[in-house]
Amino acid sequence: MLSGCITPPVVLEGERRGIRLAEFPPATEEVVVCGANGNSLHGVFVPSDPGAPVVVHFLESGCSITQGSIDFPSLEVVWQLRDLGFASLAMDYSGVGASEGDRSPDNLAPDAEAMWEEAVRRADGLPGRVVLRGMSIGTLAAASLLDRGMRPGGVVLIAPVRGETVASHYADERMGKPFGGLVSFFYKSAVPEDLAATLSRTRVPLLSILPAEDSLLPEDERRFVRYAVRSARGRSATLPGLDHIDAVLEAHRLLEAEAALLRELFPELPPIDLRVERILASLPGRRDAGDPSATASMARLRDLVAAWYMDDPEVAQSLAAALSPSLVGQEAVLDWFRGLPHSQLGSMPEDALHALFDFEDRAGTLDVSELPSMQRLVRGWEATNGGALTPAMIVERARAFGLADVEFASAPSRRYTQLYEGEQMVRRGSVEVGTPTIRLRHPAPDSFRQAVRLLLKACGLPDRESGEDTLEVWIDGSWQEVGLDRPEGAPSARGIGK
Repeated sequence: MLSGCITPPVVLEGERRGIRLAEFPPATEEVVVCGANGNSLHGVFVPSDPGAPVVVHFLESGCSITQGSIDFPSLEVVWQLRDLGFASLAMDYSGVGASEGDRSPDNLAPDAEAMWEEAVRRADGLPGRVVLRGMSIGTLAAASLLDRGMRPGGVVLIAPVRGETVASHYADERMGKPFGGLVSFFYKSAVPEDLAATLSRTRVPLLSILPAEDSLLPEDERRFVRYAVRSARGRSATLPGLDHIDAVLEAHRLLEAEAALLRELFPELPPIDLRVERILASLPGRRDAGDPSATASMARLRDLVAAWYMDDPEVAQSLAAALSPSLVGQEAVLDWFRGLPHSQLGSMPEDALHALFDFEDRAGTLDVSELPSMQRLVRGWEATNGGALTPAMIVERARAFGLADVEFASAPSRRYTQLYEGEQMVRRGSVEVGTPTIRLRHPAPDSFRQAVRLLLKACGLPDRESGEDTLEVWIDGSWQEVGLDRPEGAPSARGIGK
């Protein structure tokens, strides 16, 4: 009898390219371990503070660590965890992305065990300093460890699926119920472990995060999973308005419910005093003669390192001095900062760093909410240009910004609802997507200057005001004057991002 004898195709191919460490936080290292059937599994370890707990990321089907951690749909969550004081270990399953071997759900459990052992090793041999984070099919990888009696410090399951039914539900969704049911008749369970039974026996801190609607886990099964989590004295959270794909894409960034759990499990993090001492130890000549904790600069530094993990002490000092307290920790500023060429920041002198992080303007604080969209647009321009933009090119592109709102067809208004495939944005999920618009809210001369300044910062070029119609820009190791002449009747910028 053929029923239940075929391995279901639930582990999908991820992006096939090498791991580019430049797309991850500084000091990230490539990791290779031996997984199922002797396959070499490749991934990355993203460090944080000394002794940091390690979060192991069990990725969803079709995702690969080779996608990086800056631009959608990559794993930006590793940056956020690092800021909170957590290291990350993320690896591709056998046959996916950078890893060797064949793709098969049969390899999930042995692959997960290899990743677990590497995480425990990096957590100084302490399982309680390891957190499992599984998304979609990755929840089965995490559950396989719990079924074998592993005792991590915590478990987060996002959009969980059941090994017994995920293949049939997937077939129903792709082929329709009459055909999907017929095909699924031949599939065996994706994994031998029973997710609900495993969770009900678990006695470690557990959080299950479910989308509001999920074709891969219908309501009757969702109720079963919720009950199992409750039996384990765990907790469940729901993401309103999202389906399975939406929820997983949202989880490429840290979710509010899991951030709350991590703070409960490790209330000592982030280690603010340790971060401040590390920075001050690298800047011995910058210590105040009196008590540094009583100074305003020290207070700003503490606020900064409480929100961000800072690699370079000089950059940390400049950020603390130049960045308004209201901007520290803002998501838009964080996204922009992570996309900057960090290798260049360390070589900038103090006045240039200070200028790069200074968002004050004569017409008021620059609108930092526009920075991530502008940074994405600049990358597109640079790709078309075949290299970095000069300040003159930036001024040319900014001329129209003060005349009209600018529509950026290439920048999604919600980063988690579209995937970039080839030359086209392809719809994913159920959230309405409108045309994003950059709105510069001042009269034309001020909007023009602010547009130039924001674009310069999007490029990582420090600037400072030097006159009514000029800026000074840090270019090739010196301050150079850039004119802000704005011709009358400049053309509209509609469609400039297309």
